[in-house]
Amino acid sequence: MRIQRLGLSRFGKFTDFALDFGPEPNIGPDLHIVYGPNEAGKSTIYAGLLDLFFGIPRLSAFNFKHAPTTMQIDGVIEIGGETLTLTRIKRQKNNLLDADGQLVGIDPFAAAFGNLDRDSYQAMFSLNEASLSEGGKGLIAAKGDFGRILYGTSAGLSGFSETLETIREEASDFHRPSGRKTVLNGLKQQLEELVKAKAEADTQAPEYERLQLAQAAAAEASTAAQIEEAKCRKALALLKAQQTTLPHLTEYKDILARLSALPSLPNPPSDAADRLAKLRDQQTRLTVRDTESVKRMEALEAEIANVQVDENLLALAPKITALGEAEARFITAESDLPRRKQALADFDDAIAAMSARLTGTIAPDAHTLLLPPEVRANLSKLANAWPALAERLRAATEEAENAIIDSNALILSPKAEAELQAALAAARASGAEYRQSEAQAKARLLEAELDVALRTLAPWQGYISDLRALNAPNPEDVETLRQTLAERELALSQALENLADAEASTREAVAKRGAIDARLDGRSVDDLSTLMASRDAAWRAHIADLTEATAKTFERKLQATDHAHQLRFANASALAATAAHHEAASVSNAATKSAALAVETAAARLGAAKEALNALST
Repeated sequence: MRIQRLGLSRFGKFTDFALDFGPEPNIGPDLHIVYGPNEAGKSTIYAGLLDLFFGIPRLSAFNFKHAPTTMQIDGVIEIGGETLTLTRIKRQKNNLLDADGQLVGIDPFAAAFGNLDRDSYQAMFSLNEASLSEGGKGLIAAKGDFGRILYGTSAGLSGFSETLETIREEASDFHRPSGRKTVLNGLKQQLEELVKAKAEADTQAPEYERLQLAQAAAAEASTAAQIEEAKCRKALALLKAQQTTLPHLTEYKDILARLSALPSLPNPPSDAADRLAKLRDQQTRLTVRDTESVKRMEALEAEIANVQVDENLLALAPKITALGEAEARFITAESDLPRRKQALADFDDAIAAMSARLTGTIAPDAHTLLLPPEVRANLSKLANAWPALAERLRAATEEAENAIIDSNALILSPKAEAELQAALAAARASGAEYRQSEAQAKARLLEAELDVALRTLAPWQGYISDLRALNAPNPEDVETLRQTLAERELALSQALENLADAEASTREAVAKRGAIDARLDGRSVDDLSTLMASRDAAWRAHIADLTEATAKTFERKLQATDHAHQLRFANASALAATAAHHEAASVSNAATKSAALAVETAAARLGAAKEALNALST
């Protein structure tokens, strides 16, 4: 090992001071002599070298300029063909740093020196004025083996023999197996006398009062410590819970690493969260519907598998189907028969009216009323001409109503009068009355069908205009609301179960707390403080009067206080358990309130779903 540079950054009187010996020369000796006047700092440099090798002692004599925590020694050391830059700071452990300021794992000095410590190093490799003086005195006073004394002197152990002999004499004086007048026996005798004196001594009242106060303070401190222990146990439980989540940290970091390796993804839209929530709700509904469908399909398959096939009845299936269809047609015809009869009667009445208008009598056979082809052709022409004539009639009527005509000037020409008469005759022969009667009959038929259709909508009541104004709901929306209603009923049931569990936990915690309170015999901290205050008042009254009555009163108060202390010491664990159960009861109450709030929320959501479904139904 070779020292290339020694730096005293903050050590003794030096600040940022360094001795640079340079690299090892290729030719010539490698010996360096450090010299200087007294108080120049040679001993400080030597002490800094030892502190660099073995660490700065806890009680260092070189911290008079720099604070102990800032002391620092640097060095460039050549060890085993490797050059190391090391820094030693004042610290009990982990006080050797490398060039980057990081802790050095294995101390290279310890590896180089082996089992050689600071004292052995100084004794074997360090000579100064004090060690030389002690060695000379040892040689002069040598009475035994000269070689042993010479070795001891060179090793800095010149007074070892005398010291060992002195220690042996002191040990013999302290204790000898066969000796009676030894220091140890004298101390034992003194101890026995002290124990006897203690047993015979009577404790005075002021001392007793002091001891009682100390005992009360110790009891309160014990109670506080037990409460603090309960809190620490709670914190420990929390830390254990956090510890259980620690294994997931590696998984989380792995996920982050994989995400960082992936290419950047586009930012999601602003409504991604809402859309995702809706998709999850839809997925839940579809999952429920799929589960129900699978169960229904399995039930139907099981029912089909259990069906006993009747071949004879299966052969009659086409006939049974035809009979079913015929039955449906028969039921429809039967329900439609009154309307058909009414329509037939209306047609008969219309035919009779037409027959009376055409012939003056009601023809027994309608076929006799059929017109010849040429008459029907003329009637068709007249019917085609009827709209134009009707329009002309309307215009003429409007003009007649709007015009103010002198009655004396209103004289029609023979030609105009003839045209008017012809138009009137054509209008009468056009069959407008027949078509009006036919339209009225058809209207009555349609009104009857409308009444039947409206009655099928019961219990809904209203007119056709009200029916047109209704906004019929989408069947998919109705089914979605029904699924939502089922899910919210399930959520309400779960919330009710959670509330029941929380209430049971609360009742259990309260019961445990009551049982422990009963074990404490009703003695609380306030009761103990009251008893101690009463005892102190009785003592002061006794000191003031010094009578038998005051002595008995103080005795009773003292016994009551002692009994309370005994109860507290006997139930110290119960007090800690009481604090824990009080806290557990508080947690259970909070859980109960949270569960109750969840029940209210689920009930409100269920009510909203029912109202929405009723709104669609109505």
